Amino acid sequence: MFMWKYFFLYAGTGFLAGFSHNGHPHEARRRPIDGLFPWISALVLVLLLWNFASFGLKWGLVSIAEVLIGAYVGKLLMLRVR
Repeated sequence: MFMWKYFFLYAGTGFLAGFSHNGHPHEARRRPIDGLFPWISALVLVLLLWNFASFGLKWGLVSIAEVLIGAYVGKLLMLRVR
């Protein structure tokens, strides 16, 4: 059964990772949230490992897709906000 709380957890952390990733190391304009990208990425990795250990391969792959969707939306928003 699909649980929406996990969708919002993984899509939300993926969104934060996408939004906080600058992607241009030589860009002159840095934002304060750019410094949080390593911490958010570590949180995403821990959550995904926990999901694979707890729920197995199928739901782990679904969670990876949710993180990627969130990261894509976060990256799009980050590029529009600049």
